[in-house]
Amino acid sequence: LQSAAEGWPEALLGQFRLSSVSANPGKLYENPVTLDQADLDMRIVFDPFRLEIGQLVLREDGETLVASGRADIGMQGWRVAVDARARALEIGKILNVWPDVAKPKTRTWIEQNILKGTLEDVRLAFRAVPDTAPDLHLNFAYKDASLRFIKTLPVITDGRGYVRIEGARFLAASEAGTVTPPQGGKIEIAGTVFEIPDMRIKGAPASVSLRTNSTVTAALSLLDHDPFKFLSKAGQSVTLADGRAAVSGAIDFALKKNVPVSEILFDLEGDITGVRSETLVANR
Repeated sequence: LQSAAEGWPEALLGQFRLSSVSANPGKLYENPVTLDQADLDMRIVFDPFRLEIGQLVLREDGETLVASGRADIGMQGWRVAVDARARALEIGKILNVWPDVAKPKTRTWIEQNILKGTLEDVRLAFRAVPDTAPDLHLNFAYKDASLRFIKTLPVITDGRGYVRIEGARFLAASEAGTVTPPQGGKIEIAGTVFEIPDMRIKGAPASVSLRTNSTVTAALSLLDHDPFKFLSKAGQSVTLADGRAAVSGAIDFALKKNVPVSEILFDLEGDITGVRSETLVANR
């Protein structure tokens, strides 16, 4: 206890170590969060109230999250600032400690579309001030990931890249990864970027900056997948030609259920090399 001149405590300074933690502050979570160990260096000033966290170290199953922050109450209300970092975390464990009330749409998108993977160099900054929407910045690299951009398309596997959340903007870039359509083998998608400019919008517009390299059959098989069915509609087979296809361009669509193909906008171009077909011209 730190006392003022007249001897009455005006602040509390403490270092704490907790083990076998099970906590659910304010019933933020459906199930309590569990931790192997938590170490906390903190200071509380009583009047006006201010909480300062010099360092909070959370350990669970060999993974460590380090955070610092500050919270105080002013004339207009609460002000909160939290910074956190981790060298490596499993995506499931981040979601376990991410409250549903904090950026719920962002959390839901990550939960539904980053199916598994290890996150590296995680950096988080959270700020909240009165009369303003909370501001969240989250950056991390990912590896060994399974994720998807469009629900009806095959899942990206062996993904490696990075994700940035800056306020309402979401960006996921792939530096490596493959998609396997029904026919033609794997499609390499290194260089593909997925972006949601404003996640606050219901049915928000989204875009995929596509980069692929594959066999012609694999590229056509992906274009004939739900929701596109371009080859089937044209009465053609995805095996109409052999060769290699390098495709790039943009796909724009809205993040809503059952998007009609007419509302998915394409601007694609590609180079096809080593082409051979006995189907386009019969017996030739």
